[in-house]
Amino acid sequence: MRILVFYGKSIKDETYEITKQFLTKFDRASVKEYFLPDDMSKPCLGCGNCYLNSEKNCYAFRQINKIYENMTDADLIVFATPTYVDNIPGHLKSFFDHFGFLWMLRRPNGIMFKKRAVIIATTDKLSFKNTIKEIKKNLNWWGISNIYSCGININNKLNVDNSLEKIYIKVINSKIKIKYITKKRFIYSLRQIKKHPENEYDYNYWMDNGWLNRKRPWKF
Repeated sequence: MRILVFYGKSIKDETYEITKQFLTKFDRASVKEYFLPDDMSKPCLGCGNCYLNSEKNCYAFRQINKIYENMTDADLIVFATPTYVDNIPGHLKSFFDHFGFLWMLRRPNGIMFKKRAVIIATTDKLSFKNTIKEIKKNLNWWGISNIYSCGININNKLNVDNSLEKIYIKVINSKIKIKYITKKRFIYSLRQIKKHPENEYDYNYWMDNGWLNRKRPWKF
């Protein structure tokens, strides 16, 4: 199994240790790790080039393209992050902004519909619910249906291994299933693309993939 891990913090603290504990459960897995913001030092500028033209026009394309290649190759994508101000860290938000072109409303990659993802969110005081919700929202709009999440209070580590074991069992035993809400998002996006053909780059992308007709990205 090829596992790709994104840490929402470059410092190797409790979140890192907990994630490592989770990864050791996978025998013979190939693991690639990115530490944010160190491994994505160029933040999203909100210029809109990736939306209106192509992600290749992003000033950080060389950086994000390598990450993108690793995402498409991975069997499992893991996001492990602490909770900052009741949500994800700013550099993780910038990461998702860089990949906004992957949203179904733009130019989704059919490969992402058959990916599995795990979210490990840690906190010491505030709830981790918004952190998980924000990451899950982005992954859902990328087309990933099979997402397993785990929230951990670092001040109460008694049940950490049990929580990680439950997620591990779900990952290895579950079959890829495209949820109804994912299909619903796709159909909504399809209607928006047809409604706004003036965005030629997105429209042509959907046309080239056959999605404007009856072909669907999860059927390949």
